Amino acid sequence: MKHDRHQQFNNNNNFLWMKAVPLKVLIFARRLFLNQIPTRDKLHERSVLLVSEQGCVANCGTNEDKEHLFFTCSFFSGLWNLIAG
Repeated sequence: MKHDRHQQFNNNNNFLWMKAVPLKVLIFARRLFLNQIPTRDKLHERSVLLVSEQGCVANCGTNEDKEHLFFTCSFFSGLWNLIAG
């Protein structure tokens, strides 16, 4: 009887720690919402890039920031839709 309760506890404990989303995805999402992704605007703030190097890598003519890169850029938003797909 004691063994059955111990087994049930282990099964419940494993269920509580099981996540549907991988840890690296959770960390990436957290960094995205906290604006800690190293986009070109953030790299310029840290003096890694020059002002002239802030443009989007898709050459769409807009400066690259979090919102542009993941939501408004015509090239990358299409790419994200394919990945989510």
